[in-house]
Amino acid sequence: MKAEYLLPCSCGKKVPVDAGQAGAKVACSCGQQLTVPTFRALRDLERVTPTTAVLEGTPWSTARGILFSVGTLVSVIAAVLVLYHLFMYSQLLDGGEAWKQEHLNEMRVGVDYLTPVEAIADFQDMASKGLTVDGVPPWTQISAVRDSSRRWLMASLVALAFGLVSLTASLLGAKRSKVK
Repeated sequence: MKAEYLLPCSCGKKVPVDAGQAGAKVACSCGQQLTVPTFRALRDLERVTPTTAVLEGTPWSTARGILFSVGTLVSVIAAVLVLYHLFMYSQLLDGGEAWKQEHLNEMRVGVDYLTPVEAIADFQDMASKGLTVDGVPPWTQISAVRDSSRRWLMASLVALAFGLVSLTASLLGAKRSKVK
Protein backbone atom coordinates (compact mmCIF):
# COMPACT_ATOMS: atom_id res chain seq x y z
CA MET A 1 0.00 0.00 0.00
CA LYS A 2 1.34 3.44 -0.94
CA ALA A 3 2.12 5.83 1.85
CA GLU A 4 0.07 9.00 1.58
CA TYR A 5 0.82 12.30 3.25
CA LEU A 6 -1.21 15.42 3.97
CA LEU A 7 0.28 18.58 2.41
CA PRO A 8 -0.97 21.67 4.32
CA CYS A 9 -2.29 24.66 2.39
CA SER A 10 -2.34 28.29 3.58
CA CYS A 11 -6.16 28.12 3.59
CA GLY A 12 -6.03 25.51 6.37
CA LYS A 13 -7.04 22.49 4.30
CA LYS A 14 -4.79 19.50 3.73
CA VAL A 15 -4.25 17.91 0.31
CA PRO A 16 -3.41 14.19 0.17
CA VAL A 17 -0.24 13.42 -1.84
CA ASP A 18 1.97 10.37 -2.31
CA ALA A 19 5.66 9.77 -3.02
CA GLY A 20 5.02 9.54 -6.76
CA GLN A 21 4.06 13.23 -6.78
CA ALA A 22 7.31 14.43 -5.11
CA GLY A 23 8.52 17.65 -6.74
CA ALA A 24 5.28 18.13 -8.71
CA LYS A 25 2.52 20.70 -8.24
CA VAL A 26 -0.96 19.87 -6.95
CA ALA A 27 -4.03 22.06 -6.68
CA CYS A 28 -5.86 22.64 -3.42
CA SER A 29 -9.65 22.85 -3.42
CA CYS A 30 -9.27 26.61 -2.75
CA GLY A 31 -7.50 26.95 -6.13
CA GLN A 32 -3.97 27.57 -4.87
CA GLN A 33 -1.11 25.61 -6.51
CA LEU A 34 1.05 23.76 -3.98
CA THR A 35 4.51 22.32 -4.61
CA VAL A 36 4.93 18.78 -3.29
CA PRO A 37 8.20 18.50 -1.34
CA THR A 38 11.01 16.05 -2.16
CA PHE A 39 11.09 12.47 -0.89
CA ARG A 40 13.01 13.40 2.27
CA ALA A 41 10.74 16.31 3.10
CA LEU A 42 7.63 14.13 2.57
CA ARG A 43 8.58 12.13 5.65
CA ASP A 44 8.14 15.25 7.78
CA LEU A 45 4.51 15.67 6.67
CA GLU A 46 1.54 14.19 8.49
CA ARG A 47 0.65 10.72 7.21
CA VAL A 48 -2.86 9.82 6.10
CA THR A 49 -4.35 7.32 8.52
CA PRO A 50 -5.52 4.22 6.72
CA THR A 51 -9.27 3.95 6.33
CA THR A 52 -10.85 1.29 8.41
CA ALA A 53 -13.96 -0.64 7.62
CA VAL A 54 -16.48 -0.70 10.42
CA LEU A 55 -18.98 -3.51 10.55
CA GLU A 56 -22.45 -2.33 11.39
CA GLY A 57 -24.73 -4.80 13.05
CA THR A 58 -23.62 -7.97 14.68
CA PRO A 59 -20.82 -10.20 13.44
CA TRP A 60 -21.39 -13.91 12.85
CA SER A 61 -22.54 -15.58 16.02
CA THR A 62 -23.16 -19.19 16.94
CA ALA A 63 -26.89 -18.79 16.38
CA ARG A 64 -26.37 -17.31 12.92
CA GLY A 65 -23.91 -20.09 12.08
CA ILE A 66 -26.40 -22.73 13.15
CA LEU A 67 -29.17 -20.99 11.19
CA PHE A 68 -26.93 -20.92 8.12
CA SER A 69 -25.95 -24.59 8.52
CA VAL A 70 -29.51 -25.78 9.10
CA GLY A 71 -30.77 -23.70 6.18
CA THR A 72 -28.11 -25.13 3.88
CA LEU A 73 -28.71 -28.71 5.03
CA VAL A 74 -32.50 -28.46 4.74
CA SER A 75 -32.22 -26.79 1.32
CA VAL A 76 -29.90 -29.47 -0.08
CA ILE A 77 -31.95 -32.39 1.25
CA ALA A 78 -35.20 -30.79 0.09
CA ALA A 79 -33.77 -30.11 -3.37
CA VAL A 80 -32.75 -33.77 -3.72
CA LEU A 81 -36.21 -34.90 -2.58
CA VAL A 82 -37.90 -32.48 -4.99
CA LEU A 83 -35.87 -33.82 -7.90
CA TYR A 84 -36.50 -37.46 -6.96
CA HIS A 85 -40.26 -37.07 -6.48
CA LEU A 86 -40.58 -34.91 -9.56
CA PHE A 87 -38.95 -37.73 -11.52
CA MET A 88 -41.22 -40.35 -9.90
CA TYR A 89 -44.33 -38.28 -10.50
CA SER A 90 -43.43 -37.74 -14.16
CA GLN A 91 -42.93 -41.49 -14.64
CA LEU A 92 -46.29 -42.35 -13.06
CA LEU A 93 -48.26 -39.40 -14.38
CA ASP A 94 -50.98 -41.49 -16.03
CA GLY A 95 -51.68 -43.32 -12.74
CA GLY A 96 -51.18 -46.80 -14.19
CA GLU A 97 -53.65 -46.33 -17.02
CA ALA A 98 -51.14 -47.67 -19.57
CA TRP A 99 -50.54 -50.74 -17.37
CA LYS A 100 -54.29 -51.26 -17.02
CA GLN A 101 -54.87 -51.05 -20.77
CA GLU A 102 -52.01 -53.48 -21.39
CA HIS A 103 -53.50 -55.93 -18.87
CA LEU A 104 -56.95 -55.72 -20.46
CA ASN A 105 -55.44 -56.16 -23.91
CA GLU A 106 -53.61 -59.32 -22.73
CA MET A 107 -56.93 -60.67 -21.44
CA ARG A 108 -58.60 -60.00 -24.80
CA VAL A 109 -55.77 -61.60 -26.75
CA GLY A 110 -55.68 -64.60 -24.39
CA VAL A 111 -59.34 -65.38 -25.07
CA ASP A 112 -58.63 -65.77 -28.79
CA TYR A 113 -56.35 -68.76 -28.14
CA LEU A 114 -58.68 -70.72 -25.85
CA THR A 115 -60.37 -73.89 -27.02
CA PRO A 116 -64.19 -73.84 -26.85
CA VAL A 117 -64.16 -76.05 -23.74
CA GLU A 118 -61.61 -73.77 -21.98
CA ALA A 119 -63.60 -70.69 -22.99
CA ILE A 120 -66.82 -72.10 -21.49
CA ALA A 121 -64.97 -73.09 -18.28
CA ASP A 122 -63.44 -69.60 -17.94
CA PHE A 123 -66.80 -67.99 -18.66
CA GLN A 124 -68.56 -70.05 -15.99
CA ASP A 125 -65.76 -69.31 -13.51
CA MET A 126 -65.97 -65.56 -14.19
CA ALA A 127 -69.77 -65.62 -14.09
CA SER A 128 -69.74 -67.18 -10.62
CA LYS A 129 -66.83 -65.17 -9.11
CA GLY A 130 -67.01 -62.02 -11.22
CA LEU A 131 -64.17 -60.33 -13.07
CA THR A 132 -61.38 -60.06 -10.51
CA VAL A 133 -57.68 -59.44 -10.42
CA ASP A 134 -55.66 -61.53 -7.99
CA GLY A 135 -54.24 -59.33 -5.25
CA VAL A 136 -54.15 -55.56 -5.52
CA PRO A 137 -54.37 -54.39 -9.13
CA PRO A 138 -51.05 -52.89 -10.29
CA TRP A 139 -52.72 -49.74 -11.61
CA THR A 140 -54.10 -49.08 -8.12
CA GLN A 141 -50.61 -49.43 -6.66
CA ILE A 142 -49.18 -47.16 -9.35
CA SER A 143 -51.85 -44.55 -8.66
CA ALA A 144 -51.11 -44.74 -4.92
CA VAL A 145 -47.37 -44.28 -5.52
CA ARG A 146 -48.09 -41.32 -7.81
CA ASP A 147 -50.32 -39.67 -5.19
CA SER A 148 -47.75 -40.31 -2.46
CA SER A 149 -45.05 -38.85 -4.69
CA ARG A 150 -47.18 -35.74 -5.23
CA ARG A 151 -47.59 -35.27 -1.47
CA TRP A 152 -43.85 -35.72 -0.90
CA LEU A 153 -43.16 -33.26 -3.70
CA MET A 154 -45.32 -30.59 -2.05
CA ALA A 155 -43.77 -31.21 1.38
CA SER A 156 -40.27 -31.06 -0.12
CA LEU A 157 -41.06 -27.75 -1.82
CA VAL A 158 -42.23 -26.32 1.51
CA ALA A 159 -39.04 -27.59 3.19
CA LEU A 160 -36.95 -26.09 0.39
CA ALA A 161 -38.66 -22.73 0.87
CA PHE A 162 -38.04 -22.92 4.64
CA GLY A 163 -34.38 -23.78 4.10
CA LEU A 164 -33.86 -20.94 1.64
CA VAL A 165 -35.59 -18.45 3.95
CA SER A 166 -33.40 -19.43 6.93
CA LEU A 167 -30.30 -19.38 4.73
CA THR A 168 -31.17 -15.91 3.43
CA ALA A 169 -32.01 -14.67 6.93
CA SER A 170 -28.62 -15.78 8.23
CA LEU A 171 -26.83 -14.06 5.34
CA LEU A 172 -28.76 -10.80 5.65
CA GLY A 173 -28.19 -10.59 9.39
CA ALA A 174 -24.92 -8.64 9.09
CA LYS A 175 -25.00 -5.29 7.39
CA ARG A 176 -22.36 -4.39 4.86
CA SER A 177 -19.30 -2.49 6.01
CA LYS A 178 -18.84 1.24 5.57
CA VAL A 179 -15.57 3.11 5.26
CA LYS A 180 -14.93 5.38 8.19
